[in-house]
Amino acid sequence: MSSHLTADLTPEQDLAFQAWRADALSVMPYFARPLFSMRVLNAPGLGTFAVDGGYRLYIDFDAVMPLGAGYCSEALLHECSHLFAGHAAFAEDLGLRSAEQRKVWNVAGDCAINDDLQDAGCTHVPNPQVHMLPETIGAERNQTPHHYYGVLREMQSAAQRRKIQGAQSDAPTLTLTPSRLPEGRVAGQLITLTASAGFIDPADFTVLLTDAEGTTRPVTVQGANTTIVGVTLDADLPLGTYSVSLLSGGIAAGADLQVTSRSIAVEPKHVESTWSAPLTIKVTGDLTQFTPTARITLASIDSAGSTGGSGTPIAVANTRRLSHTEIRFDLTSKVPDGTYLVTVHDTETLPDGSRLPVECSALLPIGLPLLSIEPATLPTGYPAGTTIDAIASDFGFNAATTLVVLNTAGATEACTHRVMGLTHVEIDLATSLPEGTYLVLASNTSAFGTIEAAGAFIVRDQQQQGQQGDKGEDQNQQGEGEGEGEGEGQQGDQGEFKGCGSGAGGESAPCELDPTDDLNGTAPAASAMERENIRIATAAAVKDHAAKNPGSVPGGMLDTADLILAPSKTPWERVLGGFVRRSVASRPGATDIDRNRRSRRRHRAELRSEDGSSRGRIVYPGKYSPTPSIHVVRDTSGSMSKEDLAAVGREIVAIAKRLSISGEDLLVTDCDVEVHDPVPFRNPASIREVKGRGGTDMRVGINSVLEARGKKPAAIVVATDGYTEWPTERPRIPVIAVIMPQKGCDDVPQGVIDAVPDFIKVVVVVSGQDAIRRAAA
Repeated sequence: MSSHLTADLTPEQDLAFQAWRADALSVMPYFARPLFSMRVLNAPGLGTFAVDGGYRLYIDFDAVMPLGAGYCSEALLHECSHLFAGHAAFAEDLGLRSAEQRKVWNVAGDCAINDDLQDAGCTHVPNPQVHMLPETIGAERNQTPHHYYGVLREMQSAAQRRKIQGAQSDAPTLTLTPSRLPEGRVAGQLITLTASAGFIDPADFTVLLTDAEGTTRPVTVQGANTTIVGVTLDADLPLGTYSVSLLSGGIAAGADLQVTSRSIAVEPKHVESTWSAPLTIKVTGDLTQFTPTARITLASIDSAGSTGGSGTPIAVANTRRLSHTEIRFDLTSKVPDGTYLVTVHDTETLPDGSRLPVECSALLPIGLPLLSIEPATLPTGYPAGTTIDAIASDFGFNAATTLVVLNTAGATEACTHRVMGLTHVEIDLATSLPEGTYLVLASNTSAFGTIEAAGAFIVRDQQQQGQQGDKGEDQNQQGEGEGEGEGEGQQGDQGEFKGCGSGAGGESAPCELDPTDDLNGTAPAASAMERENIRIATAAAVKDHAAKNPGSVPGGMLDTADLILAPSKTPWERVLGGFVRRSVASRPGATDIDRNRRSRRRHRAELRSEDGSSRGRIVYPGKYSPTPSIHVVRDTSGSMSKEDLAAVGREIVAIAKRLSISGEDLLVTDCDVEVHDPVPFRNPASIREVKGRGGTDMRVGINSVLEARGKKPAAIVVATDGYTEWPTERPRIPVIAVIMPQKGCDDVPQGVIDAVPDFIKVVVVVSGQDAIRRAAA
């Protein structure tokens, strides 16, 4: 095909490309640098757009021009997005070599790009009826291509398992994508029905949608093949469960479609009393997508579940929308202990262009003792009178204790309770609650005031969870067969090649030039330095545009820009290892002189005169290899989650391996506000038991190590979330603070880091990334 490749465009082709580029710039002006850096080549027979790593853009003009300027301009943005995000480099890093692996990676990259294009206002390329979106494969939006690649690979594995087990059952299966919809305007929503391979006769099938009463709801079929049917809903649907039936050849397959309430969740779900400002709260949406105009309010709720109208408003700061499903805000000053209602106020654009106000709320206990609710999750439809247990750690129940169950609107739900002991109460739920998150709030009133404790439980459709678990298996039919072709190709069925080219990390287009082939000087590939300069300039333009036009840049684009412009980061484990090694004066393999012993290797050395006669022996001092020692102070306060403690345990194991130490040379002391007995590390099981779970004061742990008798460690490692007091004077032994974010947070607040004294080395663990935020020398 490359024999027909040419950089000489006809006047009509050149004019069309310039028009597409102008349209693309009107949508994403910050992509000017890559759009004007493209080497445009006409590739007859390709059938689509493709790009290689040298910024050479291959276009089959005859095939794509009939699709219209809108489609083609968005295809340019799609290809530029692959280059900007560095998808080809990621594919190399993952070691993807086979054509099949590259195809799947291309689909993963498309999913990561197309939701951003949709957020930017594009409607042609990110169209679920034509191209891949995260929801097409049953995944969440605004994730990385690595995440989508994992989803797709799991789908392929599930499909292989289904093939092996296929002979065991002839019953057809059906899954829906999506299988859950939010309440409100759902008319026009596309639903993909994926059935067992070969079950559907495209010329003879029927799709029925019925509600709980058996009433048929109208749908319109958009297209079908032997595995997949696409339908759109013709009318809005109220809350409830609907049956979708697919009949073909006299055989039926069915699945449920859920229309549920929008909801939000907050992390952390419970703020301990030891918290300090600033504190970042993360809000995520379930079937809730946030627009750039979304705002957050925080209101207090009294123990009776009343907000007193709108509640007592609490100021929040630095509200930022990170994606369609995530918003964060900060509490910059301490607030009174109590229960608060976090509400997102937003609007939804209706098909007629009007805007509908939307509000979603979640409950957030701040500074209250924690109640553990068992079970933590109940299935929807559980029987009225179901009993749950509330277990307190630092709160006492008595006959006068009041207890309420609150929903996310702050209203109380009917319940009764029985005190079973000082730390245990049983709660009978009078009704079967709908799906959602509920807060259990207990309070004791005395002459000294009111003391409250809080916990939460979830009501969730467990059958729906099972359907989601199966969805990957069935959906893989789309990933392997005809669906994959639709998803990868930038243009339907007009050409044999389905993909975006090697510049996307996918399979190379058949017309692609070798990196050293410049087509007789007309299409030289961009050098590595030029490519990097283009990405940096584009990232700077993205950040500048976002600063001047808040909310106008998709979250994924901003994340990529931040990644490109961020300074080089060192894995925090490596930094910690370096700190430990520098703090330990003697390491295995290192030696020191011992003048109290003779050298075993040079004990026969003699000093001789010029004539060779002996003048006596030379006694060389011996050497020894001392064993280093480390003492780890492990924060076991209530603010440290199980995941945090597990991460600490893994790092203790890593220290043992790095320094080849164990037993008395690697001691682990659990510490909250009290110091517990040190435990010699012998294997991971030896430190599995955690003692404490109260308040936080790492000073007592450090002092206990300094004051202990016997061998002193070469360094003290304090593993904590940072919400603690620190020594005011430099300890006699080097101290290293390993600070990790609290559960549900991706970062450690800068105020927590700054509170650590300069004489303590600091390593910050960034959740989900191997990075260091600060390494104090």
